[in-house]
Amino acid sequence: MQDRIGYLPEERGLYKKMKVGEQLKFFAELKNVKAKDADQRVRSLAVTAQLSDLEKQKEHGAFEGMQQKIQFITAVLHDPDSADT
Repeated sequence: MQDRIGYLPEERGLYKKMKVGEQLKFFAELKNVKAKDADQRVRSLAVTAQLSDLEKQKEHGAFEGMQQKIQFITAVLHDPDSADT
């Protein structure tokens, strides 16, 4: 049931010393997304959110709007809508 939920907190919960791409893959791993699937989803969602250039940068260089996009991606990275019930 928890896999069907994507949580987006109001407070930023990003790691300042990690690159954005590493963080997204880390959060995917927490939701049991396979590494190859996580890579593909991170690339796809980063392009959709216009973050492809930011993926290699660290979070602290991102503006608040970009941080919100990063957090949104972490909330949907595991594809909660299609999770098994």
